[in-house]
Amino acid sequence: MTKEKILILDSTLRDGEQAPGAAMTPAQKVKIGCSLADLGVDVLEAGFAASSSTDAQVIYRLSQLLPQRGVVVETLARCCPSDVQIAAQALAPAIHQNAGQIRTFISTSDMHIKYKMQTTREEILKMIDASIRYAKTFTDNVGWAGEDSSRADVNFLAECVKTALAAGAKTIALCDTIGILVDTQMQELMEQVRALVKAPDDIIFSVHCHNDKGLATANSLFGLKGGARQVECCINGLGERAGNAALEEIVMAIQSGPDRYPFTTNIKTDKLQAVSRMVAKFSGIPVCPNKAVVGSLAFSHASGIHQDGLIKAWKMNLDNMYGAINASDVGAKDKIVITRHSGVSGVLYVLQQQGLNPTDAEAHEVLRRVKNHRSGTKIFDSQKIVEMYRDVQGEFSQKAIILDKN
Repeated sequence: MTKEKILILDSTLRDGEQAPGAAMTPAQKVKIGCSLADLGVDVLEAGFAASSSTDAQVIYRLSQLLPQRGVVVETLARCCPSDVQIAAQALAPAIHQNAGQIRTFISTSDMHIKYKMQTTREEILKMIDASIRYAKTFTDNVGWAGEDSSRADVNFLAECVKTALAAGAKTIALCDTIGILVDTQMQELMEQVRALVKAPDDIIFSVHCHNDKGLATANSLFGLKGGARQVECCINGLGERAGNAALEEIVMAIQSGPDRYPFTTNIKTDKLQAVSRMVAKFSGIPVCPNKAVVGSLAFSHASGIHQDGLIKAWKMNLDNMYGAINASDVGAKDKIVITRHSGVSGVLYVLQQQGLNPTDAEAHEVLRRVKNHRSGTKIFDSQKIVEMYRDVQGEFSQKAIILDKN
């Protein structure tokens, strides 16, 4: 089966940093940007140049560094001349290397047009046309994004896309800005717009989803099924409100479901854990422990039944006994974690990993003490399990001496 290439646009440094409290220093943003290039992203949305001189400086530095690594550097611009000019200045080194993209954006829903923009549909179309034509004077690599696409009248949204294409845009993003879509709605929206527009084959449609209902990853995948060939996402699902679609979830869903998603990406998945930790540290936004793919508990096993099955599978070199993806594929390791829900197989495994050789009776006694522990401890690390074993071993030896004497 031939797999189509999906472009990964990472917006951690722009939409991701818009998460309240997620501010990163310029040096940190440059380091993250370089790590994302090493990860294999195709397009890096390096910031919003017109929002601050600091953002513009970071974009300029990344525009110097990343094109030689095969990454397109992008910045947003509102549909106004000043934004476009600032974007072009910030992207100048990348544009010089044919690897800089200016992307204009504007609201497309009637709610936004009437109450936020306080203008008309006709003016929106004029602003789309003028901004893209102006951006084209700086670079041929120009994109357009429809803010609040998911609440727009689909016929007007199609008119916006046609206007953008006629002006010279090469990439079109449909955005579920408030995370309102459910089930197959993003697929249907993408299919409807593409059918109405009838764009040339070289035009790339992109999908941009927010996670307000916890469906950003699913909606992004439906967008791909609807014809998008670029997906916009952030490391750790970082972003405004409930966040954006999580890069790691989308990539692993594609990789582990080739029959349903016959696509491929350039992402080096074994680097995901390391990049996730870096973004969490620099942004100050910790990863939820049970977060898919990159959470600290994503590959931890506490249930006795699961532990027993997993240990048996390891002995037979079998994968995926209790996991949809292999931990090593994302730079992680499966862990046996001892809790009150664990079984004797888990206790034996932990002790054997410490070079010990407990009897079944000793392991059962350690487990009994774990289950009856009253200190409030929820997870018993290997050191604590060894301490318990030593106590049990000593008590068993003392009983054996007493029995021998009798």
